[in-house]
Amino acid sequence: MNKSYKYFFMAMAALALVSAMTSLVVPFLLSFWAKTDVEMNLKRFFIVISVLVLMFLLKTAIIFLRENFAKHFNIKNAKNIIEKILRLKYDTIISQGNMNLVERMAQAVNNMYIYMTGDAVRIWSSIISTIIILIAIFFDNFIIGLILLALIPINYLGYKSLNSELKKRSQVMQTSTATGFQEILSVVNQTDYLKQCPDYDIVLNQLKPALDKIYGSMAQVNKYAQTSSSFISSLNSMLQTVCILLVMYKYLSGANQVLPVVIYTIVLPLFFSNISIITNINLNKNNLKVSQEFITFLDSEQEKDSNETIRSIEKIEFDIGAIQIGEEIFKANIKDKFIKGDIVWVQGKSGSGKSSLMKQLVKFRKTSEILINEKPISSINNTCIRSLIDYTPQNNSIINGTIRDNLFLNKSHSIETEKKLKKSELLSTILQNKNFDTMIMDMGANLSGGEKQKLAIARSLYSDAEVLIFDEVTANIDAESIALILNTIKNTCKNKIVFIISHDTLPENFANKVIRME
Repeated sequence: MNKSYKYFFMAMAALALVSAMTSLVVPFLLSFWAKTDVEMNLKRFFIVISVLVLMFLLKTAIIFLRENFAKHFNIKNAKNIIEKILRLKYDTIISQGNMNLVERMAQAVNNMYIYMTGDAVRIWSSIISTIIILIAIFFDNFIIGLILLALIPINYLGYKSLNSELKKRSQVMQTSTATGFQEILSVVNQTDYLKQCPDYDIVLNQLKPALDKIYGSMAQVNKYAQTSSSFISSLNSMLQTVCILLVMYKYLSGANQVLPVVIYTIVLPLFFSNISIITNINLNKNNLKVSQEFITFLDSEQEKDSNETIRSIEKIEFDIGAIQIGEEIFKANIKDKFIKGDIVWVQGKSGSGKSSLMKQLVKFRKTSEILINEKPISSINNTCIRSLIDYTPQNNSIINGTIRDNLFLNKSHSIETEKKLKKSELLSTILQNKNFDTMIMDMGANLSGGEKQKLAIARSLYSDAEVLIFDEVTANIDAESIALILNTIKNTCKNKIVFIISHDTLPENFANKVIRME
């Protein structure tokens, strides 16, 4: 455990313990004064008020301490889980879905926060308070003490059984809600298409299965949890009433003074409140276990890495017979070598496996049929490969942020590089009415298709990578933009290896090598 975390938990435990002890001071003072026949005067009244104010201040201090710490705790956990998601096997990310993974990451961070910054500490103060109250009541009324003692195993075993079933249902719920939200987002994101629709009755009906996944799974969990916990809560409430009636009976029969009755009306709710806290903490612990299992799943699906490093890429060799993605097989029959200065046109019709082929070059999937500097790519460290090879995908990878944020996405900012980018002819049309601080709207809504592609290409061209892969960079844009993009690539990449994936025809003599995918 981080040293600062250790001190935080120790401080929280101390404050929670003092707060718990303080909550017992009032009933025990009243009990002591009753047994010693001390009258309740103004001075003692102010003592009680002072203790209550102290309780309030301690609880406020706990909240401030916890929430000040929570920001750093949550950010650290979120970054750790996001890194695990980013390092997942490529096909695991595709099959799980980004929205699903991010949704479950948010749930995991929240569950860790709730349990580690509150429940893990509060449970001990509640247990100590419960034991002290139980001992005190045993000395005063043995029968009530037995009733309260019997409630502890009933609550523990009842909620243990409840937790076991809830764990299974919570796993299903977390997966269903994340998948459902992903399906909704995939539809809602299509702003341009949806805005031209005359009405939304059909699309709302099409979203019904996703909504059923989310709220149906929630209803199943809540129905079971609330029905089961309602039975235990009703039993607790009934026995609390029985205890109050026993105290009242002793008072009416003359065995008790009025003050002990008042004390029991304070102590009994405290006891049942602590029992409730302990059982609710167990429910939260169940959510934590589900999140920990998600993190264990992420750990088990991390992409494999190798130890061998390289400083540059001098030569790439392909000897590929076929590419298999799941059950789908793409015929390749590619045997060729590529060196710096080569511009390679990867051609073929849509769906022929062009992108799948080039993704192997950035180790998205395992292969032993590509050599880099005469070494199998599988033996070379992932970081080395990806620092020397830059892949620009079809979707252009435009994020919410400024133009500068997009150009330097996952790249160290350099004033020198920014100056070069500002002078680049590739960005000239974009910078006519925008600047590097202009915010890009969601999904690049304030950019044309060509502008998105120019931003993505510029990001790659001005990186330190020695091998560049451009996936369908000439698709769906005008002839003038295509000419500008291709000329910029040719003029900028004379000492790099460039692969251009395109089912369109490239200008004659633009590429000096061709890979054909059938």
